Amino acid sequence: MKKSIIFFVLFLLLRCGFSQTTGENVKIICPEDIPESETATVETIAAYINQHHETDKEKITAIFCWLGHNIAYDVAKASDLSRSTTDFYDKDAAIRQTLKVRRGVCQDYAELMEALCEKCGIKVHPAYGIVRKQNQIGEAHAWIIAWIDRQWRVYDPTWGAGYVNDDVFYQRFDTKFYDMPPDSAIKSHLPLDPMWQLLQHPISVESFYRGDFQQQPSTPPFHFSDTIALFERQDSIEQCYNIIRRIEAGGVYNQATVDYLTYLKNIIENDKVRYFNQGVNAFNDAVAALNEFSYYYNTQFTPEKSRKEVEKMLSDAESGLTTAMQNFQSIKNPSIAMFQNINELLSGMKTMSQQLAEHKKFVEKYFDAPPASRKMLFYQR
Repeated sequence: MKKSIIFFVLFLLLRCGFSQTTGENVKIICPEDIPESETATVETIAAYINQHHETDKEKITAIFCWLGHNIAYDVAKASDLSRSTTDFYDKDAAIRQTLKVRRGVCQDYAELMEALCEKCGIKVHPAYGIVRKQNQIGEAHAWIIAWIDRQWRVYDPTWGAGYVNDDVFYQRFDTKFYDMPPDSAIKSHLPLDPMWQLLQHPISVESFYRGDFQQQPSTPPFHFSDTIALFERQDSIEQCYNIIRRIEAGGVYNQATVDYLTYLKNIIENDKVRYFNQGVNAFNDAVAALNEFSYYYNTQFTPEKSRKEVEKMLSDAESGLTTAMQNFQSIKNPSIAMFQNINELLSGMKTMSQQLAEHKKFVEKYFDAPPASRKMLFYQR
């Protein structure tokens, strides 16, 4: 059977909305800048922060300040990302590249901040959504949700680094986007997944477009803390299914939402293909082990092997079939083509299982028989 080919995930590369608004800044004191010699990798930066700061609040302040003063917004890259891509995305490589060149787009800022927070022991999640900036609404953006002082808070390291005017980036550290209360953040940042609004009464996409940020207390409260707690216990595929469900319940209104849904659905489909390929590989291993036994049987067990060695050929084949079955059973809602391929494989596996049962009986009979009469068993069979 021809093996299915794993396709690359379409990663949501965000062109990133950028702020040019003014407002009241949060009062924070940035620590002394991290020595340049300690900033080559995520690990060295986090190690320095962990060594010099104790609380999560102090650590995330150091992270936000360092990003805002040392990473520039990459206007050229943002322009390039306006065209779609199907290239494989390596998140770790992207983070290393951001640190190397000291510039990036919002996704780079968010992923670098996420990585630094994780290394510093801070619970953190990325948020993808649309933003309001002046009269422009709906541009894709990425930021961070972090658990600080026993509550979820919003941080936007990209907008905190400065602003873009006429395709030129001006690095101006802005604390307005540090530790934003959810009811304030929603006025400029709308997560595509309403869970990350962190509001008991999330606003709709339509309300965000209208500039209506009044929550509706008449609606049943949304227990986002419980939803996030459940989300953190789920595997990545369960998370994707539930994000899709929450987004589609609110309606799809712009290209950023369509792209994100496509990205999530591709992750799910890739996972199906991964399980299918693992199943095919296990099936092929089982076939190879069974073929090895068949060849040895045709030589009438010559040269002589121990009982354990002969039984291992059959146990390897049986183990391969078990692994293949487990992988195929892990595939939920396969495509029609994949479903047909799985059924063909299951038919072959059923035949192989019957053959294995017969071979195991023969091997048992062979090694239980007196050595002088064993060769005759091949003719009797």
